[in-house]
Amino acid sequence: MHGFDAVLFGSGLPRGVRYRTAIPYRETNLKKQGILPLTFQNPADYDKVLAKDSVTLKGVVGLAPGSIVTAELKHADGSVDAIPLLHTMNNDQIEWFKAGSALNKIRANNG
Repeated sequence: MHGFDAVLFGSGLPRGVRYRTAIPYRETNLKKQGILPLTFQNPADYDKVLAKDSVTLKGVVGLAPGSIVTAELKHADGSVDAIPLLHTMNNDQIEWFKAGSALNKIRANNG
């Protein structure tokens, strides 16, 4: 089983993770830490991600259960690929993500 391969950076902060397969409890732990675990809609797209790519995640602002996030890859040669990514987050987990972690959300709710 493949573990998590790389962290995708957005706004200078690691907020998304790309992986081929995941162990479910690890995915849950990532969600609790405010990280958005993403999988490739088409597994063959994994090989399109290159080491020197600049990555922009689109669809994160309007994130909802079942929505698709798109990774826009700008390659060193100037070409661009748009790759659809899937997530399994529910409304509560999306709130954790927005707050930065489950603990931050709980802290905010308790004043």
